[in-house]
Amino acid sequence: MTPFLKICFEALFAGGCIGLALILFRSRDRKIWGVAIAILLMMLGRIWFGGSSRYSIVMILPLICLAVMGCRLVPETLADLFPTVFRRYRVAICRFLFLALFFACIGKVLHVNRYADFLIRASQAVREDAVAYRAPLMLNFNSDASRLEYYSGVPAIACDYRGEEVTMWELEDRLESWSYFHDVLYLSRNISGREIPPETWKIGDRELTKVFSGYRNNRRSRQIVVYRYPVPSGQAVDRNNAADSLIPNYGFEEKGSSFLDEELVRRGLILRQALPVGWLPNPGQGYRAGGKMELGLDENAIAGKYSLRMKSDTPMTLMTDRMFSCQENYALQLLYRGEPGSRFHIMVYLYQANGTFERYRTESVFTVQGDGVAPFQMRLTFPPEEYQFQFRVVLTLQEGDVSFDQIRLTPWSVEL
Repeated sequence: MTPFLKICFEALFAGGCIGLALILFRSRDRKIWGVAIAILLMMLGRIWFGGSSRYSIVMILPLICLAVMGCRLVPETLADLFPTVFRRYRVAICRFLFLALFFACIGKVLHVNRYADFLIRASQAVREDAVAYRAPLMLNFNSDASRLEYYSGVPAIACDYRGEEVTMWELEDRLESWSYFHDVLYLSRNISGREIPPETWKIGDRELTKVFSGYRNNRRSRQIVVYRYPVPSGQAVDRNNAADSLIPNYGFEEKGSSFLDEELVRRGLILRQALPVGWLPNPGQGYRAGGKMELGLDENAIAGKYSLRMKSDTPMTLMTDRMFSCQENYALQLLYRGEPGSRFHIMVYLYQANGTFERYRTESVFTVQGDGVAPFQMRLTFPPEEYQFQFRVVLTLQEGDVSFDQIRLTPWSVEL
């Protein structure tokens, strides 16, 4: 059910469609046809593309007008087509249709979802459970990430959401990718109302425990279920054998020249600092005009002589010059140091074999929690439909001040 139908009520929608059809049937004016077709296209657009309820609600006024016209035109049309039967009952039919529409809308208003507080109850269960952990994170395979985060106070990530079509591969991959800087992960998803969610759930070699389950609507057709995965302790970056990294200049020790891009100059942004060899900014993502930013090598290094420093109040990106095959799985490790509250993303850009950009994926989103040097590590995995692509590793600073060093990309066979 789209936001459009939820707000404008099925009765108004049906009445509006009937009114619009009768206007077209009874009118021979091309202007009326043009206006009616434009309204019809607007309604169909809201139905098929959905979107925010704030935009759908603007259609309620034309729907009311069309539904009222439908109630008026139905008896008139019947009287014209069958005068001997319906002409004397035109007023009665019109009043009956008005009353039917009125009571249908009243019934919709009084129809209360007794499970409407399911998000609040789920959030309360997560909030109470997360008290025992230092760095919780919630992975949401549904459309409720922002509201669950608001009510529970636990940071939430909106994972790829396609209704209830979530594969075990996706679930295992997300748990693996987000395990390294959180001591507990909560996984929230929707399931059919006919299912009985088990108390424990195995995803690969990981065992999850149910924290909450509850129906979402009166029909009990869908449930929301939240599981807890305590992340094993002791996962740290192994800095040995870093030289086998597939990323050249993994320690940012080779200094290149400053980067001068025509698009950045047009925005008034000139990166005067030297950039590391093998890394390039992407002017197409971030780098908003008027932003205050620093991007380059910093002698206050985490390791070696230089570290890469990104400082900005607006998003900025840096990507590897080299591309890598999506037919393998990889481990990505790095060291970082930043101001608390700074936020950065690990992304990949996917390219076709001829080098044409295809799309991007956000693999990890992280907020710096404290001072000092800390490790970051994750795994990059690709589904079979992406084997045809190549990818670049992308560092994206959303805001703040973060330094990076010792970026290591190794095949899956290297143990983390």
